[in-house]
Amino acid sequence: MKIYLYGSRQQEGGPGTFIREFEQNTSETTLVMDHADAILIAQNVIAESELDDLLATGKPVFYRYAGFYHPGCFLHKRDDTKRINRPIFYALKNATYTIFQSLWALEFTAKFFCERDMGYYFHPDDCYVIYNGSSIPSRRKQGFNDVSLPVVGVIGRLRHRYQVTFPMQVAGSSFQLLFAGLQDAGLFHLADSGQRPTRIYRSYTKDMLPDILDEIDILMHVPEGDSCPNVVVEALRRGIPVITWKESGAAELIHRAGITIERKISEMWDYEHPEGIRLFENSIKEIINFPDSYFDRAYDRGQDLSAKNIVGTYVNYIKGKVNGYK
Repeated sequence: MKIYLYGSRQQEGGPGTFIREFEQNTSETTLVMDHADAILIAQNVIAESELDDLLATGKPVFYRYAGFYHPGCFLHKRDDTKRINRPIFYALKNATYTIFQSLWALEFTAKFFCERDMGYYFHPDDCYVIYNGSSIPSRRKQGFNDVSLPVVGVIGRLRHRYQVTFPMQVAGSSFQLLFAGLQDAGLFHLADSGQRPTRIYRSYTKDMLPDILDEIDILMHVPEGDSCPNVVVEALRRGIPVITWKESGAAELIHRAGITIERKISEMWDYEHPEGIRLFENSIKEIINFPDSYFDRAYDRGQDLSAKNIVGTYVNYIKGKVNGYK
C-alpha cells in the first residue's frame, strides 16, 4: 500500500513537520499521486476545489483535522472566521474519512455542528482519533535543574498578550519563568518587565528545542481549545510534566504526566480570572513537592507519542480502510 501526502513539505509548523516525520518513519508513501492507494491531507485548510480534485481520483481521501476557528474562543478569534471555516467544514463533510487529532476535537466539533443543525453528523465508521507524535529524542528527567529555583516554561508560538500576562500573574517566589517563541517585540518587552527571574528566547528553531526544554522543569500550556499542541508532545518526550486546562486535547496527551485544570464553562477563555491563576499556582506547587513521580510519568507518556509509533498508527488505520474501500 502507498499513501500520497497532500501538503507542503517545506512549510514551517505542524503540517510540514508532520509530512517530513511521516516520510522518515515509513516506506509506505509515494510522491506520485497516481501510484497511491490513498491520499492523506496533512493541512487543516484546503480549498474546496482542491478537495474535489482529490476526490475525483476515486481514491479514499483521509483528512487530518486540527480544528476550526470558534467564534467564542479567544485563541481562535479572527475577523475572517466564516471565510476560513468554510473550506474546513467542507472538508469535514466531504472527505472520505476524517482523522481527528484528539477526542476533544471530535466531540467539540460534533457538538458545534449538532447545536447549529448544520446538516451533517459524524459517523463513527468515518472518524478516528490519532494524536500527534514527535521525533524529538526522548529523555528521562533526573530531578530539578536547580532545586532552589525550578523553572516553569511557556513555549510555542506566543502570539497573544494573555500567553505572557497570565503566567506572570501566577504568584510565588519558588520558581522562575522561561518564555520561548515570542512573536513580536511588544510581547518580548512585556515578558522582560516582570519582577521574577525570567529567561527569554525571542525565537527558536526545532534544533534548539531539545536544549530549551532541558532548561525547564515544568511546562505551563496556557491556551484552551488546542486540539493537539505539538509543544506538549515535545515536552513529554523530554520528560517534562505539563500543566494545562482540561478544555483541550492537551489533557488527553498528558494523562497522569502533569495536571489538567477544570473550571466552570462560563469562565472559559477568561485568562484574567483569579480562580484560574490560583489553580495554576497550586498545580505548580504540587509538582514541585512530588517531582519524581511526575517526571517518571512524563517519560513513560512520551514513549507512547514517538513519531514512529504515531506514524505506525496512521499507516495501520489507513491500510485497514483501504482494504475495505470500494
